[in-house]
Amino acid sequence: MAMVRWLITAAALVVAGAPAAENLTSTRTELAPTGKLRVGLLVGSLGPSTFYTARDPTTGQLRGVTIDLAGALARELGVPLDLVPYPSAEALNHSATAGAWDVTFMTVDHQRETLVDFGPAYAVFEATYLVPSASPIRSITDVDQPGIRVSAIRGGGLALRLSQSLRNARLVPAPTLEAAYEMMHGRKVDAIASQRGRLNALASRHPGTRVLDGSFATGRQAIAVPKHRPTALRFVCRLMEKAKASGEVRRALDAAGIKDETVAPPEPC
Repeated sequence: MAMVRWLITAAALVVAGAPAAENLTSTRTELAPTGKLRVGLLVGSLGPSTFYTARDPTTGQLRGVTIDLAGALARELGVPLDLVPYPSAEALNHSATAGAWDVTFMTVDHQRETLVDFGPAYAVFEATYLVPSASPIRSITDVDQPGIRVSAIRGGGLALRLSQSLRNARLVPAPTLEAAYEMMHGRKVDAIASQRGRLNALASRHPGTRVLDGSFATGRQAIAVPKHRPTALRFVCRLMEKAKASGEVRRALDAAGIKDETVAPPEPC
């Protein structure tokens, strides 16, 4: 009798496990069609941020929050990780419909919502400005004035937002924050807009600059997949919510030395 009960239990487990295995197989087919999880990543020179990776000066390997989160996703899928780096937000945006990657991490905005399907946000940030220390600009409200030139990363969410919200100041996009700094150093722009953590990193590299208190906007960084992949979207949604609830996202932020941004609140999948 005990043997019969054991056989019944074992059979039930096999039957119950079959749909799970089938679901994972279908997810792999849609989320990792090449047999690898190809992750589109931004590579910056200011150190890791919530969405930029950086090369380790000793090993040359990429590191950062998105690397850690992408690795967790690949392990959950049971496939190898394949990193697909991009030098700018504009380049990553342009690649969204090219089939070059299976998942990425982006700032959520209306323009990008036409290119990708966003899953849950994993981090939230404040956006502010960097100015020269001697600048007469002392507060956020001093920026949107006639004659002021503001730089932001071309193709980024903040550049889009500023293009719609600035009434008096003029937007002067730049490919990277370092390029924006060179423009400010050459007196071609008066302020640089970005998330607070990245501006703090830029200010620490370039004495004679300061980051303004307060913010002109808040933003959300989220995981994203190419359009029309509903199974993939459900999978990354569940994984990201699990990573936030378990503390994995917070640990990734801490490991990258990121103190200015916070973990995003839970979202329904």
